Amino acid sequence: MKNFLPRTFLLTLIVVAILLGLYYLPPITFSGSIGSWFGWSPSSNNGGSLRQVDLLGDLRDKKATEAQQIDTKLLKSLENKEAEKEAAADSAFHDTVKAPAEMIKIVDYGDNTLMGMAPFYEALNHVKQRPVRIAFLGDSFVEGDILTGDLRAMLQQHFGGCGVGWMDITSQTAGFRQTVTHTYNNWDSYSYQDRHKFSRKLQGIDKRYYQPRFGAWVDGKCSHYAFGNDHCANTSLFFIAKNGANLNLQINQNDTFNFHADASPDLQMLTHKGPIKRARWNVDKANGAYFYGMAMDGSNGIILDNFSMRGNSGTQLSNIPDEWLAKFNQERPYDLIVIQFGLNVVTKMREDYNFYKKDMMRVIEHLHKAFPQAGILVISVGDRAYRADDGEMSPMPGAKNLSIYQQSLAADAKVAFWNLHDAMLAQGGMAEMVKAKPSLANLDYTHINFRGGKVMAQKLYEALLFGKGQYDRRKAFTLKKRNE
Repeated sequence: MKNFLPRTFLLTLIVVAILLGLYYLPPITFSGSIGSWFGWSPSSNNGGSLRQVDLLGDLRDKKATEAQQIDTKLLKSLENKEAEKEAAADSAFHDTVKAPAEMIKIVDYGDNTLMGMAPFYEALNHVKQRPVRIAFLGDSFVEGDILTGDLRAMLQQHFGGCGVGWMDITSQTAGFRQTVTHTYNNWDSYSYQDRHKFSRKLQGIDKRYYQPRFGAWVDGKCSHYAFGNDHCANTSLFFIAKNGANLNLQINQNDTFNFHADASPDLQMLTHKGPIKRARWNVDKANGAYFYGMAMDGSNGIILDNFSMRGNSGTQLSNIPDEWLAKFNQERPYDLIVIQFGLNVVTKMREDYNFYKKDMMRVIEHLHKAFPQAGILVISVGDRAYRADDGEMSPMPGAKNLSIYQQSLAADAKVAFWNLHDAMLAQGGMAEMVKAKPSLANLDYTHINFRGGKVMAQKLYEALLFGKGQYDRRKAFTLKKRNE
């Protein structure tokens, strides 16, 4: 009888060798539409991916394997830059006020360029005489005023100010934004997400614009969400009216004021001073006009405008026309521009984000050219969690890597940086924030909720106040040295 045992043993060895070799194949990722054919429901545009074949998965140290995915070389380079930055500081000045160990401080690489936090901190010294404006450019992580609503309230309570700031004419998040009751009707909306009929030449600072139909109106009603939300001192409307426009404004559902805008190709702003709890702008006549947003502000104190852009990586900001941003800067100049993106770029295990860093460098240069008086603060991507092969929700190494590249971006661009990723890890990370009672984040393990936004806002607020204190102490020391 023929012995087939050696052949069986050889076949088994071949199969095992092939399965072991499959471990070294790169991950196969599907787009959202293709992934849905196979039953995936991805929480972002990254789609689904096939699980890695790993026969030794139960024996392998999963945490050590993920640690290998972190770009340790770039991280070490950043640590060296920070050490050089500290060594180059004025050795005669020693700040005796130390930050709490648990604080995630703002790292300012713009000390000598005035592109970091200095313009903002200096503006705060005049906050009682004029408004200090912050433009918060972000993705879906902050839409609906999550995080920014609480940060605005904290800053307004400390430095003064009122109102919610900027509101787009229409909004996908008007239904759940808690800091203002935002309603509107009879508008055609155009967004960077539209494939057709969207003109880059007309896009506003958040890559949108709107055209009125007959009877168009937009209404903002103050809320009681937090400090400063229940009233404002000014309301403004921003538009381009090449053929002129007639509008009227209803304040607090009582008084009506009529406005006429002359024909002009430039951005125009109409403003009415309060006190105001509700403002409704009505378009009587505006043929060929384009509108961008309304604002509800204070005459001094803090103004924080939330420009959230769902599905945006941030790189598209560089194609907003220079001249348009310059015109917007004339009507609404900022003292600080916050750049917070990354959710639509990060993938589970990606190590190299140099392509993204190069694109965002162009964005920073573009914004600095348009808003030369403003400081710039880069905020990293937050922590994200994914279901690992063992079924547990674990932090994405790719998100950590992206935060490292974003800090490297800030260092090379000579602007400021705050690590949202580390701030979330200090809270236990995304998985723990979801499990918290009550929860601080959503079940997509990607976005925080309003409660989580308040926690992160508190961490950023404390970092801003500590940075302002450092700035003031160093400024006082420098003036004293000059006068000696």
